[in-house]
Amino acid sequence: MPRAQRFLADAMLGKLVKWLRLSGAEVEYSREGNDETLIKRALRYNLVLLTRDEALAQKASGYARTVLIKSNAPEEQLKQVAKELKIKLKPSETLCAHCGAQLKRIAKKQVEGKMFPRVFRSHRVFWKCGGCGQVYWKGSHWRGIISVLKRAKRK
Repeated sequence: MPRAQRFLADAMLGKLVKWLRLSGAEVEYSREGNDETLIKRALRYNLVLLTRDEALAQKASGYARTVLIKSNAPEEQLKQVAKELKIKLKPSETLCAHCGAQLKRIAKKQVEGKMFPRVFRSHRVFWKCGGCGQVYWKGSHWRGIISVLKRAKRK
């Protein structure tokens, strides 16, 4: 089975990074670094470089697989990446939207007293990020995530 595409996004694409992670895609987010550093990293780790920087895209095009993101709107960016790279946009609870580390399902009692009582009472399943410690659950926001991913897939 071929390995899923992995991505390196430049500093201009923070919201796109979160949406890709919410669909289970492995994305490194580089908030700093010059063009050469980004290109070398993409090459070394076989990452698809995502950028809004035309000059960077032009420099990288002969070396690393590169997608020049055209829109400022995260949903349009997501649509472009999915279409150009033929990736499936399905909601996933495997990666942290903040740092990209793996999420692990945890026992409900492990989050008791660490969140709003209403959230604790109304949900049974929780995940915790192994990197930053962020706790997740499928709250009312989950429907919104599914809706955005469906729209981006269909456009």
